[in-house]
Amino acid sequence: MIPERASCEAPECQRKWEIFSSRWDDGSAVFDIAVSWMKRDGKKDPCEWATEDHTALLLRPAGALAPLPMRSGGAFFGALYDSTGLRTVLSRELGVLNVHDAGKPKAAPKTVRYGSPTEEELAYAKRTLSPCKK
Repeated sequence: MIPERASCEAPECQRKWEIFSSRWDDGSAVFDIAVSWMKRDGKKDPCEWATEDHTALLLRPAGALAPLPMRSGGAFFGALYDSTGLRTVLSRELGVLNVHDAGKPKAAPKTVRYGSPTEEELAYAKRTLSPCKK
């Protein structure tokens, strides 16, 4: 899920993370996790720090104890839930919508291309929590 780091201790290294999630009454949930490690390397300006980023999209099916990683993650965009439970998880990447079958979290999602990214969108497409690289 999230890779281990040998060490990331202040003030030489900072770890920032965020999590977005949706949870339902039957116990199912979707988690969108982003982690950034920022290493100082002796530089004062945080915009010059080396940054390593990792993201994960996880699904915890109803009745499961732990979440499972979803293939071709992307950023969590939404879900379709009805009287039978969680049916579909939607995630979004640059110009692509991924449609994940909640009953088969390890299966590759169906994808729908909805646009072609511009050069500027491609330059800033990487998800990071660095305050200087958004």
